[in-house]
Amino acid sequence: MTDESERPLCPKCGGRAREHELVCEQCGAPLGADGPAESAAGFGAIARPRILATRAARMMHFTIDFVVLFGLNTLIWGAAMKREMPVGDPADNSMFAIWSALLASYYILCEWTFGRTLGKWIVGSRVVNMSGGRPSLLQILARTFVRILPFEPLSVLVSPAAVGWRDRLSATRTIRTR
Repeated sequence: MTDESERPLCPKCGGRAREHELVCEQCGAPLGADGPAESAAGFGAIARPRILATRAARMMHFTIDFVVLFGLNTLIWGAAMKREMPVGDPADNSMFAIWSALLASYYILCEWTFGRTLGKWIVGSRVVNMSGGRPSLLQILARTFVRILPFEPLSVLVSPAAVGWRDRLSATRTIRTR
């Protein structure tokens, strides 16, 4: 661990950055080096410094992904109802179980395999670790399970540089790719 005084300063806001961070956690300004190139699953060096995705882009990711997940959930639930599967009373947790499994599967598979969901792909964003490379499966699992926290999507709106709870707690960032 480096001494606080040895940590790099952000050229924009003057805040201290963690070692190997590509963007300032406080203001989102690029901190210089592009980090190591990784070729697995489409992760490679990006020609320009990595810049965090904006709040508007993050809300677009959320909206597009929600529509996709809602559509898939409706198809699955509709197929279950068509087969006249017993669903029990209104307090039955079947719908919640389907939604939870679908949400976890979607985010884990998409973000770990491709570094992005459909929403991030459409908007032009990617999830990276703090060094700018491919996040580990453990980081993606942490990102996914933090999503169950109430108001978690809103954390992006109130945090500096649009870094939400899922980013902070999993040591990942969502960056622009175009």
